[in-house]
Amino acid sequence: MTDETRIGDSDREAALAALQQHLTAGRIELAEFDERARLVTSARTRGELAPVFADLPAPHAIAAPPVQLSKQPPEAAARQHASGRTGRPLFGRLGETAVALSPFIALGLFLIFGVWWVWLLIPVAGIVVYGNRKDR
Repeated sequence: MTDETRIGDSDREAALAALQQHLTAGRIELAEFDERARLVTSARTRGELAPVFADLPAPHAIAAPPVQLSKQPPEAAARQHASGRTGRPLFGRLGETAVALSPFIALGLFLIFGVWWVWLLIPVAGIVVYGNRKDR
């Protein structure tokens, strides 16, 4: 059974560093190192890295399976995401920018119209943009 979990550049770099340690320790020769290094750099999954280290002792640079950080089952996390309660600001970076600019907008409106209640735009903007966050 092969593991089809995708790997990234940091995983490949760790595998190359482990191979370098095996070369330095004399477990593999330079030609074999080159061959295995080519396999590592072209690997896209954990399953493709496993044969490179199959006959070598530790260190192995095969990444551990991904850890699920959420204590919720995947179905509950999908429902939460579908309901829009993702913990991210509403409107993303645009919303964050609007909150950051809200004091200046309120100042401009105050100077133009001369009414005090435009200052309430600052907390209202924060509530609208960040009100859906659960990580408060």
